[in-house]
Amino acid sequence: MAATMLTVSTVEAAFLADLPQRKINQVVDDDILPARLYQVNSRVRRFMPVAAALTKFYFGAEKVMAAHARKQVMAELVKRIHALPPAQTRQILALASAGAETTWHVQPLDCVDVNLGGFVRQTMERFHVLQQVNDAIESTPDIMQGAAVFKGSRVPVGLVLGFLRQGDTLEALKQDYPFLTPELIELARVYEALHPQRGRPRMLARQFPA
Repeated sequence: MAATMLTVSTVEAAFLADLPQRKINQVVDDDILPARLYQVNSRVRRFMPVAAALTKFYFGAEKVMAAHARKQVMAELVKRIHALPPAQTRQILALASAGAETTWHVQPLDCVDVNLGGFVRQTMERFHVLQQVNDAIESTPDIMQGAAVFKGSRVPVGLVLGFLRQGDTLEALKQDYPFLTPELIELARVYEALHPQRGRPRMLARQFPA
């Protein structure tokens, strides 16, 4: 994986913002999110990671700010970010950097000071988890016919999580797959939530080598 993901999918943006996918789609469909922060190609939507932070703010502040004021704050921030030196702009858009604390302070009115720093930090924490997921799990056509596996192995993520759902313990699984750790299991669960399998669950047998 690259050091920084330039864009994320709708489901990944929803994870970053800790919001339902419908909320991510809503900010595009209702022309809420500045167009610079997303792309639509063949009905597939991709988002700059910072878009998740702004979307989190938009819905998180709906009880205290009118919609037009929240949109004004978002537009001002995007304008401010793009006015920075290009390298710094790219880092902030990709959540590789939070920039200066003052970057996220906006005053839509003289008597109102809005600080999005907390929304950005929370989103960056979840982005770090997403990066860990992509560092730990891969899906390529030449390994297990494209099934998601733990990197460096041929062990499918779904297989391990299926064993756990059937009652196996991590300690028992480590006898066959000694590389497994509690941290890897948590990352696998995040991956599964982001990439749910279709179809009925099936009974599993331990058949894949580590």
